[in-house]
This record gives sequence, C-alpha cells and structure tokens, in this order.
Amino acid sequence: MLKKLAAILAMTVALPAFALVAEKENNGSIALAQYVGIAGTGTEVISGAIVGNLPGGKADYDFYDLGRFATGGNIAVTLATQFDPFIALYNSTGQVVAYNDDYFGSDSYFNYKVAVEDTYYLAILGFGSGLLGQPFNAATAGNIGSTGSYQATVAYSGALVETQSVPEPSGLALGMLAVLGGARLRRRIASA
Repeated sequence: MLKKLAAILAMTVALPAFALVAEKENNGSIALAQYVGIAGTGTEVISGAIVGNLPGGKADYDFYDLGRFATGGNIAVTLATQFDPFIALYNSTGQVVAYNDDYFGSDSYFNYKVAVEDTYYLAILGFGSGLLGQPFNAATAGNIGSTGSYQATVAYSGALVETQSVPEPSGLALGMLAVLGGARLRRRIASA
C-alpha cells in the first residue's frame, strides 16, 4: 500500500505545473498588468474578456505579467475565443517581441524563444483596437475593436523563481548568540 502511494506521489510531483487564472480588471497596461506568477516549466490557462463598454469608447486591453524568463526559455500562447483577437508579448522596456493575429482561423498563437533574460508581459486585445500608443499608459488606448471572452493557454519553460532576500543563516546565528549572551550577562549582574 505504501509503495503504491509513493508511486502516485512521485508521478504527481513529476507532472508540469498547471494553473487557472481569472482576469482581474484593471489590467489595461504594463504598469497595471495582472501578475500571473509562473516559475519553471508548465502551463497556465488564463480566462478573461475584452469588453466594449469602457468610458470614452476606448478599447479594453488585458495585460499579464508572466514573470522573469531565462535566456533560452520559451513562451507559447494559444488563444481560444468567440471573437477576433490579437496578442502581443512585450519585454520590460515596452518593446513588442512577438505578436500574432489569425493563426487558427481568427484565433491567435505565437511561440517565442527567449533571447534575453527579462520580464515578459502578455497583451490580449480585440482586432481593430491597435496596440497601445504607450504600453505603460492605459490612457493611450485605441478605439473599440472586436470583443468577447477568451481562454489563453500559456505553455512555458525557463521561468525564473522570483525570490525575496532572506538574511544569511550565519547572520541569524550571530544575532541569536548576541541576544543570548546579553541575557546571560544580565543574570550574572543581577545575582552579584
């Protein structure tokens, strides 16, 4: 019984990462991009919608922060929709590095080999809206293009884990020794 359980756990650990992400507005520019938080190798499925009821008749753009990728990594995006979409991949400086329209019928697809370690952003928009004039500024949106719901499948490899700085264990140990030493010294002084 334990051997079977161990075999099942081993197979589960070996499977690539897979997650479902629901769009959260307002994610209409790189500056407002929704963080997806992927690492290693795996697949993310993002569901959302390009809507046509934004103030001023402006287009809806959905940006996703895919995270940092190592040189040689890969980002492949397949979009399934009921409308005519357009997808683009931006680097951290706002430069388009990959884009597509109408790969599978009216649906979009690209497969990008990461040339430079960087943070990458996926943009999903309706055909006819045009790319943002300034990808960091949602106010530069074009006019409403095609609208509808979508499901984006992002297959990736080479995504780097973003870490927070943690004190070195030796620094923690020295700090604890200083605290303990101080407490011990106080006891000696108090008993004298």
